[in-house]
Amino acid sequence: INGAPLTNGGLVLPERVKRIPNYYFNAASFVSVTIPASIEYIGNNAFSSATMTSITFAEGTAERPRAGFTLGYNAFSGCKNVSTLHIPNSIKKFEGIYPYTKSVGSGSYCVHGAFSSMSKLASVTFEEGVQRIGTGMFYGSGLTTATVVLPNSLVIIEDAAFATAKFASVTFGEKLATIGKDAFYNMANLTTVDFSANKKLSS
Repeated sequence: INGAPLTNGGLVLPERVKRIPNYYFNAASFVSVTIPASIEYIGNNAFSSATMTSITFAEGTAERPRAGFTLGYNAFSGCKNVSTLHIPNSIKKFEGIYPYTKSVGSGSYCVHGAFSSMSKLASVTFEEGVQRIGTGMFYGSGLTTATVVLPNSLVIIEDAAFATAKFASVTFGEKLATIGKDAFYNMANLTTVDFSANKKLSS
């Protein structure tokens, strides 16, 4: 990773990069970051509190398709300048949990929190193929968009996943089977929940 080029203040990691170690870019200063399609592991707190305004997960090609990758806890937590986020379907595993509990609603959780505490985050989109939203994944992030549309492929929303987010409506896909405790805790703006496409949730 050392020597990766900064282009107009943006960090573009080369395609040969497969692992980003724990805390490697913690609190780093750059305008944007592009994660290569070759990535297989993004470590705990790898980019936490970094100053970038955008995060891009590069598309694969026919010759070099995206590798599935493991995402460590708090990987992008506290990136307070990011306003939009696109979640790729290449996240295959959420590794570890932040070792200190956070009190959310009715319980205390050791959250994964990959994209938590991103206070300026306005909107998030998900690629089809995303199957899981991890514990506390967006806890404490703004998400001020009017509507969040979850992909039809989504199966599990874990505990405290969207707690304190500010969006007003959410649409669930047909395959969603599990919603964890306090997943939508303390969301004062949430007025519309659309289950019409869902075929799995029973209660």
